[in-house]
Amino acid sequence: MALWADAGSSPHKAWTDSCACEHRSSLSIARGVPQRKRFESSTSVAERAPRSRVSRPLAIERVALDSSALLGAQRGPVIAAAASHYYLGFWSSWIVAEFVRKRTEWIAERASRDGCDRAETRRRLRQSRRRINEFIRSCAPVLRSVDYEDAPSDGLGWLRDPEDWSVMQTALAASADVLVTDNAADFPLGELRNGILMLGGATFLRDLFRRFPDAEANVRTFLRQSLAITDR
Repeated sequence: MALWADAGSSPHKAWTDSCACEHRSSLSIARGVPQRKRFESSTSVAERAPRSRVSRPLAIERVALDSSALLGAQRGPVIAAAASHYYLGFWSSWIVAEFVRKRTEWIAERASRDGCDRAETRRRLRQSRRRINEFIRSCAPVLRSVDYEDAPSDGLGWLRDPEDWSVMQTALAASADVLVTDNAADFPLGELRNGILMLGGATFLRDLFRRFPDAEANVRTFLRQSLAITDR
């Protein structure tokens, strides 16, 4: 059974099609949403980079997911909420590659700590590869892919690690309102950077469930029917 077969017929689908819904937004055209380009000059981007706190609740619409969110404890509910049409989720080839690399490194490092021999390490890596493939196949119909290189890299000097630039470029290329990341060491959670709000997975879900009271129950129902996005 396809893990995401019921995504299009979710009970929440009616919300995305309803013009009378109080929170109706660009989600009503979730199918085939054209890319909004909102790139700015280096001057204007830099002007928007300083720290600023944002009050809640938030109008969560377009959301980019970092690899740390895809590896984090909240990854199941986060992806299930996208599959249930509560927001538009985005990733990129960079995010996918980083997800694969980090999970593979994690498996190899754990095998080393456990004192595994080569045969056991290879077995664990093969098992991890299967789970990675299942996870990506499950996410592919749900998360829209953008080319992070479409977004400029200027105005990203606040990021200490240049490898994180591609994460922000993914969010910019998606015209995202929110970047969900559990990398609190490099991304200032709760703050706006380059016009995009940084949120951890747990905070993002709390805001989403507050905004849509039926979301938590629907997400739990969805997860009971889908194993790949929760199988670590």
